[in-house]
Amino acid sequence: MVEAGRIRSLADSGNVITATIARRGGGELVGEHALVINCTGPLGRIDRTRDALLRGLLDAGDVAPDPLRLSLATDARSRAGRGIWALGPMAKAQFWEMVAVPDIRHQVKAVADDIAGEWVNERES
Repeated sequence: MVEAGRIRSLADSGNVITATIARRGGGELVGEHALVINCTGPLGRIDRTRDALLRGLLDAGDVAPDPLRLSLATDARSRAGRGIWALGPMAKAQFWEMVAVPDIRHQVKAVADDIAGEWVNERES
């Protein structure tokens, strides 16, 4: 079952999770579930990822989690490592609400400009 709404509370009693959900459009739902899935972007803890590419970058030290482990650590230009940029929710520790298309569009342009600038500088060297 898929429900749209906001979680008001979760209680774990071992084999089941009791969720109280304020439904979108009104009303409340209380139910027992075997599984609850967080759909708010990258994991609550980026360092627990099972994504092969991200896991490999983290394990190799090419990128690092931010201090709160919400996303990748980035600088003000979205750089997560040498030749690596993080966009959208992967940079939410630096930029927080980076989930809306207009925000991501501006971030993508800034990153593209940064990459182009590096490419030009490398060719001139």
